[in-house]
Amino acid sequence: MLFVCLSAYKQTQFPAILFLLLSSLFQDFKGEMRQGQDMVNNATQQGERVMATTAPRGQEAIVKEIQNLKEDWNTFASSVNEMESNLESCIGNWDDLDEEYQRFLQWIDRMDSRLKGLMENKPDEQRKKQQLMEGEVILVLFSHF
Repeated sequence: MLFVCLSAYKQTQFPAILFLLLSSLFQDFKGEMRQGQDMVNNATQQGERVMATTAPRGQEAIVKEIQNLKEDWNTFASSVNEMESNLESCIGNWDDLDEEYQRFLQWIDRMDSRLKGLMENKPDEQRKKQQLMEGEVILVLFSHF
């Protein structure tokens, strides 16, 4: 993973690398979430097994705890999925911004070239104006003869 980030660093800017790193870490985290879901399932199964030998009042408590555990897990999983969606959206937005930035830099380069071209022609224009004025002076001088 570090190699991917380092090679990306050569091609793009730091925020893009950060997004890649976060995305990779997030995928690792989602892999760990599978273990969490397995633990919730295991706790549910264990609770259901224990309920067979538990008094009715204790069964209500176990059912309530299992429901709370599942609700908490579902809320957590939903938050993680929302964060993943937001991260993917940020990565997409960064890619769009980077493309626009590259187009902007190309436009700046084109405008810079045009301005340099105009500035290079300016001395020729001034020289030609000077020649025209000299020609007009010569014309005036010859017209008086």
